[in-house]
Amino acid sequence: MDKNKLLIGLIVVGVLAALIPAVNRTRQEARNRRVETAVDYADAFNLAIASRVPFRSALAALKDAGITSLAITEDPIDSLRTMGAMTVNGVSPTETDLTFSPRFPGQMERVKSSLANKTSIPIRVKDDTIIVNAPYIQISALGAGLDPVQIQNTIDAGMTICPRLYNLPGASYKSIAWMLARVRSQCQRTLPSGSVKDYANVVIFAGPDVLGNRDHIDDTAQAMADTGLRYGSIEFGKQIGDEDLSRSALDLMVRVHSIASNEMPTMDEPTAAGRFVLGARERNIRLLYVRLFQNGLEPDTFKHSIDPNALSQPLEANVQFIRQVRQGLKEGGLRIGPAHGFKEDPLPSRGILRRLLLALIGIGAAAAGVLLVRKFTGIDGRWFWTLFAFAILVAIACAIPQHTMKGRQLMALVAAIALPSLGLMTLRLPRPGQSAASTFAALDLAFRRYIVASLWTAAGIVLLIGLLADRSFMLHIDEFLGIRLAIIMPMFLTLFYHGLGLADVADDAPWSERAAVAAQHWQSFTLSPLMMGQTIGGLIALAVVAVVVLRSGNEPGVGVSGTELSFRSLLNKLLFVRPRTKEFLFGHPLLIAGLASAFAGNRKWLTLYLAAGAIGQASMLNTFCHIHTPLLFSFVRAILGWIIGAGIGSLLFALLHRWFANKTQPA
Repeated sequence: MDKNKLLIGLIVVGVLAALIPAVNRTRQEARNRRVETAVDYADAFNLAIASRVPFRSALAALKDAGITSLAITEDPIDSLRTMGAMTVNGVSPTETDLTFSPRFPGQMERVKSSLANKTSIPIRVKDDTIIVNAPYIQISALGAGLDPVQIQNTIDAGMTICPRLYNLPGASYKSIAWMLARVRSQCQRTLPSGSVKDYANVVIFAGPDVLGNRDHIDDTAQAMADTGLRYGSIEFGKQIGDEDLSRSALDLMVRVHSIASNEMPTMDEPTAAGRFVLGARERNIRLLYVRLFQNGLEPDTFKHSIDPNALSQPLEANVQFIRQVRQGLKEGGLRIGPAHGFKEDPLPSRGILRRLLLALIGIGAAAAGVLLVRKFTGIDGRWFWTLFAFAILVAIACAIPQHTMKGRQLMALVAAIALPSLGLMTLRLPRPGQSAASTFAALDLAFRRYIVASLWTAAGIVLLIGLLADRSFMLHIDEFLGIRLAIIMPMFLTLFYHGLGLADVADDAPWSERAAVAAQHWQSFTLSPLMMGQTIGGLIALAVVAVVVLRSGNEPGVGVSGTELSFRSLLNKLLFVRPRTKEFLFGHPLLIAGLASAFAGNRKWLTLYLAAGAIGQASMLNTFCHIHTPLLFSFVRAILGWIIGAGIGSLLFALLHRWFANKTQPA
């Protein structure tokens, strides 16, 4: 039995199995293209004041521009005192009288309800006064719920509500359920037809932690499910308890992106709009919490001007800013509307089918790992079958369990390292002294190898997508932990494989022959004199590798320069989605140029070209490791980088070939 064919067959079966969750994920992402846009109620109110227009007019302008919701934060009890709705009288160290003004209807009722349902403090009501058996300092910071006036103003404006609630000391299921049920009832209205319409959709908790943190996270998730409210998880501004609540409320979780209020004044409007659009298009953000610019804006900054006589400068400029966000969403294939989550995982929900698919995908990844080991060692006979059986058992044990994603991540890492590496190890390279008849023929042969290497990488991509087909990854609750290893290991493996001469050994060569060839090449390398040019080149190569590693992952360790940000912005404007720099400007071009040069008769530096090409292939796979990025965008990004990189590589080869040809001509 041809063992390599057996392993390749298992890889193919795994890829076919992984196509099922990949297609399901694409369909789910296509059904979830609706983005909710919200501004803070207080921001909108302040904008109306700064613009010297009625609040109702400001809300109408914001809604017309594309805002769908207002975020209303519950008031602490003490805020009612500062706005004059309530006076406080400390009768004794253990008793406080709260007296309410009739000019602020509804305020007394919400304070009484909050005290009765959020605390165990005894209270009595006498006329317009609530008598509280506690010092005022004990209750002053307690949330009093949403302001009914703000709710009514929002509904009158035809907008929905994003409630912002605080966690409370001594939270219990009863108090949590009451808070969320209260919000839902406050934000409901009976229509003339008799049906009830809900105006609250996504709850974004205020303060440093989520409601119910720590011991009642599951109670919060259950209460949200009972009330039909969704949980808004804020990207980059994680609250304590966010990850736990996101897992417990997976069906209801919506990703939220906002720019901090202290960061907005330092940012120009097109940049801010671009950040919101990029988050929605490329990171599954489904609620944009838009902070408004309050002053210092110039309306003519924007292309889409509105009637200068209709609105004052701050309001007009913000309207244009929001329209730019709306236009960017439209161009990205998104539409504005109430946000919703992902209802199910891309993998089938039925247990047997789900386990079977995961087992097949895991076995495909394990087969790739065994094939990689065989490429280096030539392992055969009893040792091969022992390794093969062990790898299959480990793959099944890692892929099937549902209580943890660590095993599936391990198998995804094996696929991510092995398949791009195998793509560059299995290439049929020209022998020394062999050269193509023409420049075009050399390029044609290089392109064929480029396609073969990329197909191996594509197999790794599909296996990885299948293994990580889970909403926890799509919503960025979990993230693939092996991104940096996946991008650096194929380069080192390719460098060692070709640098040690193993590519010139027959596929069925035993370990002894491989070891002898590797030792010979290593000795030749270590005894070679070190030239200054080689030293400088090696240092540059190490610096490039370091930057590639540090710039990889969900949270890169190295920032992006202003020049590169401008270049990225230009690419985003020119293309549907920006390809990755290390693919189309580095890895892919050097692979094409190196292969074509080798087929043209110049094998010098071929190993380094292949190692650089491994970075491009690994980066292409790395694009799909960011599972929270919609699959369509990752696919388009990879294809654009692949095509543009091939074009640049062809041009680079043409220049190098001409330079070498001129250099070798007699004077």
